[in-house]
Amino acid sequence: MKNRLLKIGLFVILPLTVIFFSGCGGGESFALEAPGCTATWITEITWVAWSKVEGADYYEVYGIKYNKDTESPPSNTKDFKLIQTNLTKSPYQHNTLDDYSYAVKAFNSKGESSDFSNIAFTWGD
Repeated sequence: MKNRLLKIGLFVILPLTVIFFSGCGGGESFALEAPGCTATWITEITWVAWSKVEGADYYEVYGIKYNKDTESPPSNTKDFKLIQTNLTKSPYQHNTLDDYSYAVKAFNSKGESSDFSNIAFTWGD
């Protein structure tokens, strides 16, 4: 009985140990910080700008349209849609007359930032 428990214990522990350590990569961190984000509306164009994130290769801008007359700007990103990907320089020009909330994510070859930027919003005309 004791041998059987030992074999079962090794069977369970060894795979868990392999899985636990499989994500390690020489002390490197895979997580990117979330960039800061601002949005400025000037005559039918919204400029979405973000802060540079160390280690980021490109950025994605997400957003959602809302109506400032009947709604508050969205306060979370769960319904945001991808507006533009593969952006390497800030700012991004979004041609719109609509009210929008924006957020940005940073990406590199190892993954994406752990969270969206803060939410920035504008009011169209």
